[in-house]
Amino acid sequence: MVGNFNLPNIDWALLNSPDDGIQSVFLKFRVEYGLYQYVKFPTRDDYILDLVFSSDYSSVSDSQIAETFSTSDHSMVRFNTIVQHHENYPTSPTVVCDFDNADYDSIAHYILNNPFLSSCPMGETVDQVWENFVKPLNDAILLFVPTKVICTRSSKKAKWYTRVIFAEHLPKNANFGGPTVKAGQQRTEVYMTNSPHLLKS
Repeated sequence: MVGNFNLPNIDWALLNSPDDGIQSVFLKFRVEYGLYQYVKFPTRDDYILDLVFSSDYSSVSDSQIAETFSTSDHSMVRFNTIVQHHENYPTSPTVVCDFDNADYDSIAHYILNNPFLSSCPMGETVDQVWENFVKPLNDAILLFVPTKVICTRSSKKAKWYTRVIFAEHLPKNANFGGPTVKAGQQRTEVYMTNSPHLLKS
């Protein structure tokens, strides 16, 4: 998820924001859905307005701030995506974890009562230490996360995707909750009511 979100007062390092009904809501969304924000430097004046999000920490690398694009006063954000290429999609049923229906309260309770390994026994390999460290989490997943079977009928060869994506200039009206987002008149009215509190860009 990329774009000019125009949220100047969110501190992405400390995960703080003013309680203004827009920035606080978006920050809560980012935390609840486990999204990682990669842009660390200002993209306009002293503000980080242009953002790059992913739910997989290892899927984006080498994020950089570049020159402005065309007549825009925003710096471009360049980054690499790490995408695995598959020769064929699986055709047989596959069992996966159904995290949407997991019992997260029980997971938290289990981990509190079965803490992660805090010391490394002598003589163990790196793999053994890691396996022991993550064992409480893996056990909690086995106990409290149901599974489901998914099937894909296509056996077509997966397409190649370029590794380098240039997140150049995205129109301001494509930002989160902007007035041209096709989400109905109610969202438009909320945006227009709260937008004076944000930095004009």
